[in-house]
Amino acid sequence: MGLNELIAQLRAAGATVVPGTGVNQPFMNVAGHILTVNGEQIQVYEYASVSDASNQTARVSPDGTSFTMVSSSDGSGSAYQVDWVKPPHQYKAGWIIVIYIGTNASLMHLLVGILGKQFAGM
Repeated sequence: MGLNELIAQLRAAGATVVPGTGVNQPFMNVAGHILTVNGEQIQVYEYASVSDASNQTARVSPDGTSFTMVSSSDGSGSAYQVDWVKPPHQYKAGWIIVIYIGTNASLMHLLVGILGKQFAGM
């Protein structure tokens, strides 16, 4: 699944989707896109392959607040801690990772229906 397919599936499920700006997070390996879905923002990161997305998910703590940063020079890792303003919810489907920071139960239900159960979060 890619960004365009996610948008199509959200809209097919009856959601209002407004594409926004780009987003860069220091703990993600690629630039992302902001989507506003039913008034709530989600971040969507599209990787080159399923394998690349899976490698990123392996670096996330179960609660979604800590990321292992890998040095390209020597392969060593260090932790990057994120103090989210609301509970994080992270999903992966195909080669995309979606981050939703919030508590909107209907949006989380919609995301689970399209992307599957979150792989990290609270």
